[in-house]
Amino acid sequence: MLKIKTHYCLKYLIQVQATPEAGEITLINADGAVINTILDDGNGNGNMLVQRRDGDNYIYVTVTEKDKIINGKWTVRYQHLTLQSSHLI
Repeated sequence: MLKIKTHYCLKYLIQVQATPEAGEITLINADGAVINTILDDGNGNGNMLVQRRDGDNYIYVTVTEKDKIINGKWTVRYQHLTLQSSHLI
């Protein structure tokens, strides 16, 4: 019998000038719950990394906990930058 596992994933990609630490980024779901960012260790542990591409830094933040991925407006904050998404789903 074939088992199919469903994966839920939400990703944000944000271009920034600096190189942020995980604790400097705040991710808030539509219910107002803060999702902590943990720097990826290169072995798949963590939900945030900074990548340098073409001379620019990009923050990747991933949420994979199914119960935290909910419809509505999400907020990402870093330094003086606040991004609010439109409805997620």
